Amino acid sequence: MLHDEGAMTDRLITESRLLESGRDGVALFDIGGSISACNLAFAYLLGYEHNLLQKRPVHSLFRSHARAVLRTHLQDLVILGFITLETEIVGKRSEPIPVEATIAWIPGEQLFKIAIRDITVKKRLDEYRRTYAERLAIEVAERTAQLTEAQKELQRQKTTAEGIIYGSPIPMFVIDKDHRITHWNRASERLTGFSAREMIGTKRQWEPFFPSPRKVLADLVMENTPEEAERLYAGMNLRKSQVVQDALEAEHFFPHLGPNGTHLFATASPIEDEAGIIQGAIVTYQDFTERTALMAELKWREAYLNNLIQNSIDGIIATDSEGLIAIYNRSAEEILGYTPEEITGRMRYQDILSEETALAIRDAFYGDTYGPPGKILNMITSLLGKKREPIPVRFTGTIIFDGEKEIGSVVFIQDLRELQRLQREKDQAERMAAIGKTVASVAHYIKNVLSGLKGGAYVVRSAIAKGDLDLTLKGWEMVERNLDQIGQITADMLIYAGERSPVREHLDPIELVSEVVELMRERARLAGVELVSEFREETGKVAMDRTAIYRSLLNLVANAIDACTLKGMTEGEAKVVIIVDRPDGWAVRFQVFDSGAGMDQETQQKLFTDFFTTKGYAGTGLGLPVTRKMVEDHGGKLLFHSEPGRGTTFSLLLPRN
Repeated sequence: MLHDEGAMTDRLITESRLLESGRDGVALFDIGGSISACNLAFAYLLGYEHNLLQKRPVHSLFRSHARAVLRTHLQDLVILGFITLETEIVGKRSEPIPVEATIAWIPGEQLFKIAIRDITVKKRLDEYRRTYAERLAIEVAERTAQLTEAQKELQRQKTTAEGIIYGSPIPMFVIDKDHRITHWNRASERLTGFSAREMIGTKRQWEPFFPSPRKVLADLVMENTPEEAERLYAGMNLRKSQVVQDALEAEHFFPHLGPNGTHLFATASPIEDEAGIIQGAIVTYQDFTERTALMAELKWREAYLNNLIQNSIDGIIATDSEGLIAIYNRSAEEILGYTPEEITGRMRYQDILSEETALAIRDAFYGDTYGPPGKILNMITSLLGKKREPIPVRFTGTIIFDGEKEIGSVVFIQDLRELQRLQREKDQAERMAAIGKTVASVAHYIKNVLSGLKGGAYVVRSAIAKGDLDLTLKGWEMVERNLDQIGQITADMLIYAGERSPVREHLDPIELVSEVVELMRERARLAGVELVSEFREETGKVAMDRTAIYRSLLNLVANAIDACTLKGMTEGEAKVVIIVDRPDGWAVRFQVFDSGAGMDQETQQKLFTDFFTTKGYAGTGLGLPVTRKMVEDHGGKLLFHSEPGRGTTFSLLLPRN
């Protein structure tokens, strides 16, 4: 027993001695490959706990050829006695670790000792040195190739630059830092008549352009002397280039170049090296002779066109693509009252139009009522003057297109105020002439009314003498009836012959028609005529003169009832209908339809002329002319349609504005 314990102690001491190897990982394994002991460095390198590696096959910790040797060739290693190799061990995390392994057979202990050292850093350094050498070799080769190619490219560029300079159709020359000409191309030869042979190497760059020696743009751009440049190139439109940095531009007419002189545009720019130091300058010339002539002609045409626009008797207003007024001539100024400064570039069409007029003009431009889409021909409308008063005009215009895109518009306006004044005077003269022609008829009508008055007065006197109250009332009714007739004819003549502007107020057309129907209902009943109204559309309130439109509707309804009576219809056949609706473009339309006898063509042609009447002595012929005048004073229309035997319809239309 004591012998076994002593042997164990000796073995542990031996293993401890064998495992001492500094920081290297050391393990002992037997001839069968089973690990019997290892130090902490060995276990730490593999990531295992120290006790877990005992009895573990040593070959399982290695990869590739080392694994095969340790598994099947341990007997050979006994004979060999000692081996060192670089291989990879597999740690607990299954990641390969490069190591240098030394395996030795210890005969006295019948054990193998393996010492491993982590050579990860060494491997990385070796790899870095290898790859660095490869990269360096590649880079040196590439840099050498690039340098060679750069030299070739530089030569090509130099050749190309000289080729471009000499072959360019643009006249140009180059000077060096000493102001000597180094390049003078063929285009310069053609422009100036001086050859490259006589110019290169000299400082005579002034000679083709000026009569005596002086600095040219190339010299000035090199010296960077703006004050001297301004002095030498005064009147030549000298300026800094907006395209080329540090370059100067100038324009001038040289009368001695070419058969009729040449207008040149010159650009001079400095030539700098990589350090930014000026080494020379290059000058190019462009022949602007034709361009200058075209610009002069364009300016003349523009001035001529502007003169035509400004002196046109029509007002001309044009807008740009943003809708702003860009052209506004003197006639437009006279019509509207705005100065060009107040309106050009500041206002739009909408600023000189009422909302309703703007909508009507927009619809007209994109519709075909006043011409093809995009055009308006002779539209009568109104614009708003500076005092915001409506000014009647004849409006003609067109939208301007660039392909399919609208880029503006132009309109022509004619002031209709004087024309309308003359038209009113003409209408007044015609009305007075018509009144003069029919004075006899009216006088006869009044004579009959006066006879009725006398008859009524006689009845009143006789009734008073007899003390008969009923007879007195009957006579007085005769007097009142005839007085009403005299008042009616007098009012009609005053309206027809006079000038009176409508006093507008916003009224409900439906309420107005209801009042007319209520007033005329009894008269229609007594005449055996059915009187009805139809309100087909909500119109809202409309601006109108209440007295004038009420009187007009009363007259139309009275005429319609009379038309049914004159036909001799039996009760139930005669009918008068008043219809209220709102057609496109109008604020309201009143239609008065009767089922009377209708009118033939001759009657229709005379309907509004010479106090024409179909009622014999019962009518004056003033009703319809007075009605039409009151409607037209509103800017409205009075239309009619009649078919013999089928009745008549009168339409009274009032405008939106």
